[in-house]
Amino acid sequence: MGVRIRETAGFVPAAAGRENRKRRNAMAQKNTRSIRDTLAARTTRRVLPCSDEQGRDRELTLAFTGRRLVLTTPDGTAAVLTPLQSERLRSAVRDLLLDVDPSDYA
Repeated sequence: MGVRIRETAGFVPAAAGRENRKRRNAMAQKNTRSIRDTLAARTTRRVLPCSDEQGRDRELTLAFTGRRLVLTTPDGTAAVLTPLQSERLRSAVRDLLLDVDPSDYA
């Protein structure tokens, strides 16, 4: 005696269920890729006011383009960081500020 799989209302045999899952997963990956590509193609730019060592007003330009963070100084020098490197920069700045005595800020 063999086991016979029947289709009834609301029931999908295992093989058909697997095919539907594969199709849904493929569509989800395609949608994720298109969103990721759209975000990577966009350039987001921010200007960060700051000052140089002589106290003159300056600006750092931060741009996110092509999945990279680009820091540009007023003289045009640029540093390009990957997402991991930018996270390490954020962490290093945070650690440095936590080690400084708050009275030194004034």
